[in-house]
Amino acid sequence: RFRSSVPIYGLSRHASARRQMALMREVFPIDFDSRGQAANVAARESIRELFRHGLLVPGDRVIFTSGDSMEARGATNTLRLLGVGADGSAEGLGSL
Repeated sequence: RFRSSVPIYGLSRHASARRQMALMREVFPIDFDSRGQAANVAARESIRELFRHGLLVPGDRVIFTSGDSMEARGATNTLRLLGVGADGSAEGLGSL
């Protein structure tokens, strides 16, 4: 079995998805509602949320996955490599 040396945070507004994540070793589910947000906004807000909870610190690197359609099930088709700025902002988002 794969064991990660870094934490994996799974963000979802769906309790059923968070329950499934909780069954996976070293995955920490977090309630996060991205309804109405574009993927770039969800990336920025999710990093801020994790920073506010003390789960990220400036300089951390984050792998963010999402889909073009944030509301479609099974539509994950994007992976972004991001950094955490001094104020908890997402870095590496280009023109976001």
